[in-house]
Amino acid sequence: MKKYILIGTSLLTLCSCSSDSDGNGENIPITTETVITKNISNLFAGGPIGGDTPTVYFNLETGLEVSASEADTKNWDISFKRATIRLNGGISGPGNAGALVITDPYDGILMAPEDGYIEDGEGPNDVSGLDVTNHLAFTNWYNYSNELHLLIPIDQVYIIRTANDKYAKLQILSYYSESSPPISASYSFKYTLQPGGSKVLE
Repeated sequence: MKKYILIGTSLLTLCSCSSDSDGNGENIPITTETVITKNISNLFAGGPIGGDTPTVYFNLETGLEVSASEADTKNWDISFKRATIRLNGGISGPGNAGALVITDPYDGILMAPEDGYIEDGEGPNDVSGLDVTNHLAFTNWYNYSNELHLLIPIDQVYIIRTANDKYAKLQILSYYSESSPPISASYSFKYTLQPGGSKVLE
């Protein structure tokens, strides 16, 4: 198990809302519950140069890594492998995860949008306009500085529909550890998740 730092906070519990279907015709209650807000530091998703780099699978609701043996389940929402970020949906997994990008300040995003979510396989070309192989939802999460030779996260927020149809907002803060020298593929990010299934993110 890789080591990282996790700090969790929560807000006020709100009221219940409505219901939805699980795809089998059964109604699943949708509620607005206490949001889960976490800051993750130094989640390492790298490996030796020339060696095999394992994928790190992460569950947003628990705030924990998930074993690679569960890659074909809905038990993870987002994965990291060096600079590649995937969601558990579309071409990347059996879940229903998708995302969209919002450039508003993180704290100002109080509700997840109703629609506009794209799954892996439906994503854009890269920032230069070049076609990419997998068209991931997180294709354009960073800019590369030729001067500094660093990956710099774009100042934007991803609204995520999780593998199990919950909603969250997530912002990548850094691709490098705070150590000296910094270690690449050491992700720091923050997110807020609504565990009740509604789109309220405050």
